Amino acid sequence: MSVVYGKFPNLKKFFQTLVEYIASSIQVMSIMQFGDIALDDFSPNYSKIDVIVILEKSLWEKDFDLIDDIMSKIKQTYLDYSRNLNLYFIPSQLIENPRISYQDFEGMIISSDNQVLISKYPFTATKDYQIRKYAETLYGDNFKENFPIPPTDCFWMDFVKGLEELEKDVKEYPFQFSNETSDEKAMNRLLNLTQTVYSLKNSDFIGKTKCAYWFANEHPSDLGDFILEVGLSRLRNTSISNIIGIVEKSRKFFLFFLDKVFQIRGIKTPDFKKAVKISDSTHDFTYVFMEIRNLLQ
Repeated sequence: MSVVYGKFPNLKKFFQTLVEYIASSIQVMSIMQFGDIALDDFSPNYSKIDVIVILEKSLWEKDFDLIDDIMSKIKQTYLDYSRNLNLYFIPSQLIENPRISYQDFEGMIISSDNQVLISKYPFTATKDYQIRKYAETLYGDNFKENFPIPPTDCFWMDFVKGLEELEKDVKEYPFQFSNETSDEKAMNRLLNLTQTVYSLKNSDFIGKTKCAYWFANEHPSDLGDFILEVGLSRLRNTSISNIIGIVEKSRKFFLFFLDKVFQIRGIKTPDFKKAVKISDSTHDFTYVFMEIRNLLQ
């Protein structure tokens, strides 16, 4: 975190203000942050700010107004950072029993434009790994070791669980041409894939930009150069639409990613390129995912 706080000194002030607002309004056991900032890999335009508030008890109806007030005040003071804030209000009992869905314990997940009530522990095994190893305690008890212990193959498990979402992603920019492009989504898709390769190979987790540098060194090639360009765009807070051939290069990288993931797991794969249906400027990956499911059966 020291690198990030040195580069963005008002970020530390943002956390101090946020903690003050929360701790003075609601009974909490701990406030922690994880994600890009904890990994010293923060990008103002492309990073989420993930903060966990561990509650002594379930949220009550009166707490909802207090939370609305907290969010209103933090937006007034730090509008830019609040836009990227993901705030997780989690009763401690949900962490103690992560597989149980409760009717009498409620927490809440808040993003810039959404509020969702939760009655079950919200994180994946990979997130558990990040929190336990890299989270920073901002207030109260050091709660990291209370989070679930992830299985040793958590990165593979989350890859398999995320295949349905991944199949949706390839139908959107940058894997497909689209009039509605999102730099943030496209960049994070590409670098999340890079992180998956790193994690499966090294049984660890690093930030997105650092992972781009790692990939370029690990795979010196046109694809390595391409991912480095994406990482540098993130570092500089610039648009990836400036990268020449972004869609076509992204498709090639996606197929390379699939080969590499299964190779690391020691699974022999078919030629995924042959399963891609090409029509004009569109690539249909439906048969690719059929092949993946056949491999996993």
